[in-house]
Amino acid sequence: MGKVTNSIVGALVMASLINGMNLIGVGISFQYIIRGAVLIAAVVFDIKQEAKHLKNPSFIDNPHLWGLLFLILI
Repeated sequence: MGKVTNSIVGALVMASLINGMNLIGVGISFQYIIRGAVLIAAVVFDIKQEAKHLKNPSFIDNPHLWGLLFLILI
């Protein structure tokens, strides 16, 4: 949850994903879709882990979820 090392690992994963998609010839439109899906999955995973860590069973009350939904709708 919010550590610098986690951010660095996330950046390396995204860079590797982009590089791999370029190497196998994935179109740029699909690259954006895949990168967005991976980013959304990471945020949802982080929200669930934070709720589990805080022993908060309510997924809907998490403000990060509403921020994510707002970014998706923009």
